[in-house]
Amino acid sequence: MPLIYIPRPILFHYLSSFVLCSGAICLLVLSLVPVLDGTACDNIFYSWSPARDVISYHWTFFNNTPFFTEDAFFKLELSADLEQAWADFLPQHPIAIPRGRVKDLSQSVDSEFAQSGDHILALPEVFVQLHCLHFLWQFSHRQEYNYSYLASSSPEQLAERANQCVERLRQTIMCWADPGVYIKQRINGTIGVDLDTYHRCRNFEDIRQWTLANGVETVYMQDGWWNVSFSPDYE
Repeated sequence: MPLIYIPRPILFHYLSSFVLCSGAICLLVLSLVPVLDGTACDNIFYSWSPARDVISYHWTFFNNTPFFTEDAFFKLELSADLEQAWADFLPQHPIAIPRGRVKDLSQSVDSEFAQSGDHILALPEVFVQLHCLHFLWQFSHRQEYNYSYLASSSPEQLAERANQCVERLRQTIMCWADPGVYIKQRINGTIGVDLDTYHRCRNFEDIRQWTLANGVETVYMQDGWWNVSFSPDYE
């Protein structure tokens, strides 16, 4: 079978077109990745966060676990181990953000802020919400367990914190307004609820590890996000 001769200029044209077309396809795919995985939406529809570069997503079930199922953060019997699990889990140090980023949070750059050097102390809000959840647990069991820092606050201060936490969590739940649905089922002849709901969630552990790695180690959050202390060498 005779070989087909292709003049060199035409061959160069074909090869150039192929390379350019392949490059265009690669650029298109790369540009679509942030849209497909949702990170582009984070940058457009949510306020700025210093942790946005580590945000990713996964699909998971909110499991239909029975009530009073014990785990690392919830036990029917109060113990030092339970409190230690929360202490190890929650960040002990805030992060710091550049003052110039305050405008991205719709805040005035002229406001008074707690600072670390020329940066402003801050905390990803998910940990404020988790601190609130833990505090409400402690508040409800304050008569059964020796929470030393709770004992140092007046009943009025504790009640004010509890109300603040309830309101904060209410706002958060209503802000996200999860439109997922629970399915009614017949269970042994009675109507029950299937709590196995499917959700697309941010990878929490990535955000937690980022927060731990970027904590200001000279600043300590002693009882959640309410009280902050500074080490002697803090400037």
